[in-house]
Amino acid sequence: MQVRNIELDDHFSLLTSMYNKGIEYISARQEYKHSFNLTVTSKDNINLQQNIDHGTGFQIQHGSRKVFYSSNFPTNTLSDMTNLVDRIILKEGKKNTRDNYQPIKRDLDILNDGVWIDSYLDQLYELSSIIRDILNEYKSTISYSVDIYGEFLSKLFQSTMNHQISQKFSLGIVSITLLNKQNTISRTQNIGGIEKENLNVDYIIEVVNNMVDEIQRIERYQKVVKGKHKVLLSPDTAFSLAHESIAHGCEADQIINRNSFLTGRIGQKVASSIVTIVDDPHLRSTGWLEYDDEGTKSTGTLLVDDGILVDYLHTKETAEKLGTFSTGNARADSYLTPVKPRQTNLFIEPKNHTFEELIEEVYNGYYIGPTFSASTSIYTGEYNIISQFAYQIDRGEIKEITGPLILSGNSLNSLSKITAIGRDVEYFPARCLKMNSNIHIGAISPAFVIDEMQIN
Repeated sequence: MQVRNIELDDHFSLLTSMYNKGIEYISARQEYKHSFNLTVTSKDNINLQQNIDHGTGFQIQHGSRKVFYSSNFPTNTLSDMTNLVDRIILKEGKKNTRDNYQPIKRDLDILNDGVWIDSYLDQLYELSSIIRDILNEYKSTISYSVDIYGEFLSKLFQSTMNHQISQKFSLGIVSITLLNKQNTISRTQNIGGIEKENLNVDYIIEVVNNMVDEIQRIERYQKVVKGKHKVLLSPDTAFSLAHESIAHGCEADQIINRNSFLTGRIGQKVASSIVTIVDDPHLRSTGWLEYDDEGTKSTGTLLVDDGILVDYLHTKETAEKLGTFSTGNARADSYLTPVKPRQTNLFIEPKNHTFEELIEEVYNGYYIGPTFSASTSIYTGEYNIISQFAYQIDRGEIKEITGPLILSGNSLNSLSKITAIGRDVEYFPARCLKMNSNIHIGAISPAFVIDEMQIN
């Protein structure tokens, strides 16, 4: 395993040198990532790509000045940092008041529990072969593309606030796309996480077979009746709504800039009283972290409690501006970019309804299948969710399958109309894009019923 034996550069002496010059605070966020991606298609194309990236991002704070510098050329780092710090001190003067520091070490290594073994390439090809053997039986009616992505990641955070935090883990995601050749309807699903069981072969086989069954049933489908309907959102679509509305709306940089429709709503009702939403970095999903990219210990953040907005997601900088504490949500997509308040694992608390009871609760309406794409206006909370397909619910029974559809509306209005939440949750990997920064997050969600949603 490439990352297991990698020793990252110790920047302790560099930080100490800059600190002794009089700089107030400096941190080094170092990252070594070995990523790989295997793509196979129904046209028998097989493509393996691998990449290794290693570098460090430095964050300097000196009075009111905040400077970010990144480098993947270690030979230039000392001279570049020295020149940068000298210019800052020349203009601002010396500001640190503490004695020399000694780092407190924290080592978190969960590679042994991870999804990939030492001979990961053998594992990669074996997994792709199993999936291909299933799908090749249906090549006359279905075309497919399978992407298996993996990474080994080693991170070392050091700072003049007594931090020396090492985190090592691996991540694996299988993305499967099926296309019905008759009507060009597609079906996509992502599977994966950071632990061995997240790529359990038996589970993947079950998922692939279910996808084949669904895509074949869409050979003939009914068109959805446009208008306002009672709906049951699948866990995937339920997560999409909560992620796009509550989670993005709670990122504190958006609050400070007054861009978010949730600005000033702490203590107010933003969802049905049965809704509780938590950002939980300790769940072993693709948003896992014990310490964020500023070295803050992650604790988890209760965002919505029984429908009431409780908190926002903070970095140290946003917390200082709003007079509170960091929630441990400072994240960056690589050492090349500064941190921003971001989600980790978004968890929607389940209740006690079975799937059959949720269908009965809808009675007449639609069961909305997995999401194809979703977006929200952070300013207004207006959303659009494109679903891959849906099922008609007629008098408490699932009937005909429908083609793709679009859900639209206002986040606060739709979340206030949640009337029932399922007891079974699904874990799945997700990606979150914000200002060209794309990070892994985890989705943990049950299905839930919304009394009225606009379907187009």
